[in-house]
Amino acid sequence: MIIIGLDIAHKTGWVVGNVHSDRTTEWMESGVENFKPDKNTSRGISFLKFRKWFGDLVTAWEPDLVMYEQPHMRGKDATTVLMGYITRLIEVCDTRTPQVQYDTVQTNTLKKFATGKGNAGKPEMIEKAKHRFPGLDIIDDNHADALHVFQYAISSYA
Repeated sequence: MIIIGLDIAHKTGWVVGNVHSDRTTEWMESGVENFKPDKNTSRGISFLKFRKWFGDLVTAWEPDLVMYEQPHMRGKDATTVLMGYITRLIEVCDTRTPQVQYDTVQTNTLKKFATGKGNAGKPEMIEKAKHRFPGLDIIDDNHADALHVFQYAISSYA
């Protein structure tokens, strides 16, 4: 089963891996993509860049499941940005043949899964990712969260 785990934001953490029925991971790739527009670029360009990047990721890996952390809707610009990215994710998944299954995990559920505490902070999430993925260079909190989303997807679906 090929799974993509995402922490969606201007800086999107991502993980893609092939997971066997015994929940072992055969291979995994991960990183962070930055879609934040510069001051001279419209917000819409970041949505187009995200859609192209995510579409290319899905085309390259043909995932069985995409799981992403359900973002908090904080209002104003953050909500517009996050909903824009999620809309593009849903478009890509739903227009593939066969359709790509997608699901979300709530932030507090993910934090509890990763650390045992539903209100864990970014430093704790990064430390747990370092412990769970020894030898992997954890780029930032977005990368760490995507790794935890990936593990959560394995525990829920594999």
